Amino acid sequence: MQLGRDEITLAELADLTPRPLADQGIYFGSCGTMAAPDDELRDFAARTGVWAIAGSTRAVDWAVSAAFDFTLLPELLDSIDVKKLYARLCKRHPYFVDTLGLRLATADWVSPARRAAS
Repeated sequence: MQLGRDEITLAELADLTPRPLADQGIYFGSCGTMAAPDDELRDFAARTGVWAIAGSTRAVDWAVSAAFDFTLLPELLDSIDVKKLYARLCKRHPYFVDTLGLRLATADWVSPARRAAS
């Protein structure tokens, strides 16, 4: 992923992240961060101790992303079960989930990658 002018891996970012982050969530607003392989996403969540990470798998229009942020962020704050949250978002907001390539991950689970909406 791009951090300023530098390229950085999720493992490197995990090393730079202050601890403890238990019961915290991280939302990556950057494009494509969640396109990382499943094992890297789970490793980042495990190493940082976060409840969950969320973000997009692809580059998207900022306006579409911002519109979905108003839906996603309150859902993240009010949720306990990440799998149920993902299922609910897929059911209620399939256009946004597919267009953004939304993924959620924990230390032991990663949501499936979905195909782009046509």
